[in-house]
Amino acid sequence: MIKWSDKIKKSVNIFNSIANELLKEETDIDGIIDVFNNGLEEGVLLKIYDKFNPASDLCIWAYLPTERDCDNQMKVIIGTHNDCDNSNHWKEELPFKIFTEARAKELHNKVRNYLMEVIRTRMDKKIEKKER
Repeated sequence: MIKWSDKIKKSVNIFNSIANELLKEETDIDGIIDVFNNGLEEGVLLKIYDKFNPASDLCIWAYLPTERDCDNQMKVIIGTHNDCDNSNHWKEELPFKIFTEARAKELHNKVRNYLMEVIRTRMDKKIEKKER
């Protein structure tokens, strides 16, 4: 059996939870969740497309840094598709935020809530709600 590493699994779980939340809200966005490994760090990348415009497409990298203070520490990088190379690595140093919590569930919730806010804020004008 092939298993995800814990570093990948924690990031995947956050993005799956975001996808589920957007589905519950009936928010219609176009995106993909993909794994990255740049030789130093490994994690997950969420790409949300805005009519496939590389300048405004949202890219979010989330991973457990190799050098971290505790097991429950996650680094989040926000950029655009222009900041992403063909191997899903970021091209240059981008702004980031580090989350540290005592418990894994608290870390998950904190990062998920932050990323939902980023998505809602950045994509607010572009998100279409499904008609009922």
